[in-house]
Amino acid sequence: MPFDAVPVDGPQAAPAAGYSYFIGLARQRLSYQEYASLLPVRSKAVVNNPLLVSGALYALAPDILFSLDNESSFAPSSGQERWTAPVATLFPNDPPAAPIATTVPLVQTNGVRISDSSTRLLGLFRLQGPWFVHAGPSFHSQSFRRFAFQAGVDQAVKVADTDTVEETSAEVLWHLGAGYESERVRGVPVHLGWRVDWALPAWRKVENTGHPGAVFGQTRGGYDLGLEGRASWALIDHVHLGLWARLQTSRRPVDRQGNVELPRTRQDNQSLGVEFLWKL
Repeated sequence: MPFDAVPVDGPQAAPAAGYSYFIGLARQRLSYQEYASLLPVRSKAVVNNPLLVSGALYALAPDILFSLDNESSFAPSSGQERWTAPVATLFPNDPPAAPIATTVPLVQTNGVRISDSSTRLLGLFRLQGPWFVHAGPSFHSQSFRRFAFQAGVDQAVKVADTDTVEETSAEVLWHLGAGYESERVRGVPVHLGWRVDWALPAWRKVENTGHPGAVFGQTRGGYDLGLEGRASWALIDHVHLGLWARLQTSRRPVDRQGNVELPRTRQDNQSLGVEFLWKL
């Protein structure tokens, strides 16, 4: 019985949707702020870290995609954290001495190094054309190391400049968002994609070497807001070169274990990189 030949790129060929990617050169500016509730003290630290970013987009069905994305700090850089309070803030002193009142806003400085890693697993569901909604979990971990402590001129706080304090956190978040995804790299001159999403912590664990035995994370609340975009252009039929950017802001509430407080925090990330995308 005769058979009709099927072209290589015909309906029985492997789907062209989806791609893998690797960010060849990326930088993250991370701004971290703490707000204590027991005293009107605020800290702010800024670091700039190189990033390794990789991932892939898979076509599970014509209207269902799956994405895997990972971002990790590589060789984190050191920065400085500054702790400030309004002038005339009273800091408790050892009895029977009277409290110390600040005469300048700067209370303390210290060095800081932040290492950050996040993996997202998202399902993308087509609304119409290249427009999708997405949902799924992410797994985020962070190491925040403080060192080289220096008290301000008022000596309102007692610090040892040889101490090193490390705070580690791990959390699972659930994401919900929407975006645009042109889906293909192979055989097209341009690929475009962007996403905006909202995430809520489902589980969190925070430990600090300055307070051994205290485990934070029981207090629920906080959120992440993120905006991510990419644009790439074909180098050859199945390889693209492009730009990737991500903006993210995170909020976490105050948490207490006995007399120990984990302050309210705000963290803002700005990341930019050059990426390679391919579909073999």
